[in-house]
Amino acid sequence: MQNHLLIYTDFVTERLVYTWQFICNLRGVNFEFCNDPNRFVQSSSPAKLVYSDYPFEQTFPKIVPARLLFDDGIENQDINLGEFQGEPCLQFGEITDPVASIFYVISRYEEYLSFPADEHDRFSAEHSILKKFNLLHQPAADIWAEQVLLKVQNMYSEFSFIRPESSLTLTFDIDNTFAFKHKNWMQLLGGRLKDFAKGNSKNQDLRREVLAGQTPDPNDTFDLISQYIAQQNEVKLFWHLGDFKKFDRNISWTNAVHQRLIQKMGKQTTVGIHPSYASYLNEALVRQERGRLEHILKKPVIDSRQHFLKVRFPGTFELLNNIGVKNDFSVGFADDFGFRMGTAQALPFFNLLTDEVTDLMLHPFVYMDGTFNQYLKLSPEQAIEKVKPLIEEVKKHGGNFICIWHNDTINNQGSWKDWKQVLDATIDSFKRL
Repeated sequence: MQNHLLIYTDFVTERLVYTWQFICNLRGVNFEFCNDPNRFVQSSSPAKLVYSDYPFEQTFPKIVPARLLFDDGIENQDINLGEFQGEPCLQFGEITDPVASIFYVISRYEEYLSFPADEHDRFSAEHSILKKFNLLHQPAADIWAEQVLLKVQNMYSEFSFIRPESSLTLTFDIDNTFAFKHKNWMQLLGGRLKDFAKGNSKNQDLRREVLAGQTPDPNDTFDLISQYIAQQNEVKLFWHLGDFKKFDRNISWTNAVHQRLIQKMGKQTTVGIHPSYASYLNEALVRQERGRLEHILKKPVIDSRQHFLKVRFPGTFELLNNIGVKNDFSVGFADDFGFRMGTAQALPFFNLLTDEVTDLMLHPFVYMDGTFNQYLKLSPEQAIEKVKPLIEEVKKHGGNFICIWHNDTINNQGSWKDWKQVLDATIDSFKRL
């Protein structure tokens, strides 16, 4: 079997290279470009594809390209829904181009354009082209990549490619290490006043029992997280160490008990930074908070996920890249589940403003606990039914199935009663499917 592909194209751009690397490298295909028609025809390459409207007399598999990969700017695109090889695909003007479709989605092109941000200054799923065309819940970019290679295989039967392996990663955001323990007097007073105003006597009683040592703190689920780690699951933690503010409500990073807990968990698994609410465009703030975590762990911190999933393309990722963060896990939607980048594969951040590939890897996640419970108002049983087909998609097309949980959402208490079973079902389904 052969896995070498010669691609004819009029021009070679950074956008083009980035996209074909996604199509080919992840699927075991070696590729090269050619922009000389005669050399292309005469080449002994075992498989060829024309990504151009050049009128070859010979018959080759051909995709007529949209302009997107040959432009060097960012502008609104006229996009409709077309079809390629029987699969729904983006159509740019009159041209259905799966290669341009891949780039549009994996580069997050639409997020560089003007859009109505939500209350937290985020790009919402409802404004995504993938949701508009009902493609969000499948890895559209992977499907398009496979169809491109199948088009080649249809003409060159000896040409082959592989589908990437799949894996599962559990991630936990530690926004509030403890619900009641180790809070300072202002935090405790604020909590009491809030409960009093809402008439939440149950929470008042629970606070009193926890502080008296009569019952465990409901957010202290770290022994349970340790069990997930011990069961051979890939687990990552993202710890919030920002100063106390409206949306940043963790206990102080200087608290000795807090530091010892972080150190304990850091010996078991990877701990990354969970930069605070206002940090998503503030390099100095992210540097400060990462410095706190590195001080506690006594080692470099290279993983990050933004609090509230607040990101902006390209600003958030430029600053993370600037300070040496190597892996970001923020790319996914709060208001819906699925594949924001059209894939579950980790990809290097491509900066559309500079048309450059960076050293920062983006690891998209598939779902967040709060999406099911708080945004979509699903029951745990309904959430489990949503998770299964997502796992099937990742198993079929490859990639890392990353899900987001929190230490306070696996305690099976309050509004999160019975939700731990969704996490357990995710693990079980991934092993069985």
